[in-house]
Amino acid sequence: MKDSLAQRMVLLQCSHENLEDEIVKLGNETAEIEIEIEIGKVGDAMSVLQSKADDIGNMVGTSLDKQKELLDGQSVALVVFLLNII
Repeated sequence: MKDSLAQRMVLLQCSHENLEDEIVKLGNETAEIEIEIEIGKVGDAMSVLQSKADDIGNMVGTSLDKQKELLDGQSVALVVFLLNII
């Protein structure tokens, strides 16, 4: 009976150790999943930021084009004005 009890205690100890190992593994997997989720969130935020940067770039390009048109128009007006003075 003592041998049987001792064997059961050893089996219980092994089971307990296995359970502890599995809990640690589960904790590690959970941490990895949480990191992957956060990486996904950062990726999404970066995509939104890139889209906004592209929009700003497009607006700046349009603004520069309009400024160039304005300067070209002013140059033509100045030339016409100067030709009329001469």
